Amino acid sequence: MLYLIKRGCDMQIFLENETLVVLLDDEMLQSNLVRDFIDYYLGEKLVLRQSIIFLHQDVLLSYKEIFLENLGRVYAKKYNFSQDFFIKSLLKLKDKILRFDLDSTCNKEIVDVDISFNVDNIVKIKINCAKHWLVQHLYLILRPYVKTVSGDLLLINIQDINAKKRLQKFMSKKLFFYFEIIYNYENSFFDKLFDSTSLASFSEHSSYDIQKIVQYYSILDCHIGAPFEILRKNYKKLAKAYHPDRVCFVKQKRVVHYTNKFQILQEAYTSLQKLEYQPVFQNNFA
Repeated sequence: MLYLIKRGCDMQIFLENETLVVLLDDEMLQSNLVRDFIDYYLGEKLVLRQSIIFLHQDVLLSYKEIFLENLGRVYAKKYNFSQDFFIKSLLKLKDKILRFDLDSTCNKEIVDVDISFNVDNIVKIKINCAKHWLVQHLYLILRPYVKTVSGDLLLINIQDINAKKRLQKFMSKKLFFYFEIIYNYENSFFDKLFDSTSLASFSEHSSYDIQKIVQYYSILDCHIGAPFEILRKNYKKLAKAYHPDRVCFVKQKRVVHYTNKFQILQEAYTSLQKLEYQPVFQNNFA
């Protein structure tokens, strides 16, 4: 790993696996330099929970060069580097994939997404965000089932059971780089989505309501009706990631967060494991 700014600094720039990584603190994340680059980069972007990746495209090279030059000026001034030398060092990496990572100081911005039934088998999704790249990313997740897209409004055809699975999984994803999504929908939404015909065969076998079941599957990052082997695999992966022992030597707030998350994972996994109707439930959504 090649560091242009070492770990001792508040912000880091380094080369990792042929990718130029910029670790952003909250101040840099809020800067016009970073925000404008994200908003106006027209190439392909991969939006992850804590990162955003800008895939390299030759036609956008000049735009990327301008950004790297300005980035070099900001960091050179902040850390008292030789500006010319540092900018030249960055520009040598202009052909690399660029990735922004968030550090622990970055604050999430809340985005409300309103979801409701429009007409039979059509779900309306309104994304209350002015950032086109976020709207585009959410559209790409649902693209196979998008009937209409107009600005921040998507109409989804959920007649196919796979569309319902995709929508449910979509609603389980809440973190997209510096955005946290809040999904707003009526309490009866999932009852309508997974209609009474589909639910009747297993609802007789348990006192759990469909909203709770959806929540459990979402906690384990699985679509409804996922095979139990997948539930077990996801539970083990998430339980390992959020086990309190991993953070026992850091701030108490982080320990509490991990402990709560771990307990929620245990509740979800144990509940789905014990439900008597699970085989019937899987048959209905296979």
